Amino acid sequence: MAVCLLASIGLDGDDVVYLGPDGAQWRLPLDDVRLIGVFAASGDADDLAFAFVAEPDAAWFQASCNAVGADRLLDELTARLRSSVRAVPASPVSLQGRVLWPPHHAGDELFETRADARGTAAPHLRAGLRASMVKNVIKRR
Repeated sequence: MAVCLLASIGLDGDDVVYLGPDGAQWRLPLDDVRLIGVFAASGDADDLAFAFVAEPDAAWFQASCNAVGADRLLDELTARLRSSVRAVPASPVSLQGRVLWPPHHAGDELFETRADARGTAAPHLRAGLRASMVKNVIKRR
């Protein structure tokens, strides 16, 4: 997988921090993460992005899987979460994506496509995941 030198992702203390092109950036406390997934950001199976979900009914935090530091982040998350977190799950990745963590949802489809008020199709977190993720809080050591 080619590395995108225009973006970086990693842990800064207890926060996941992403810096992307054109000033895109976000910081998310690891304790707030309820679900981690991966999906084909552009419909191209080679253009994968992470989705870090903090709130079941809110937007997710998105970052390129090709960002500098992505492999190290996965290793650090695996250690912190005491559960394997890998960018490419066993099942093929599509626009619907796949859950990487928590382990009991690993491999499940991440998104479903629904029409918004204007009739535009948009991805939404699957209903079953929304219901269960409020129970899944990352436990710090």
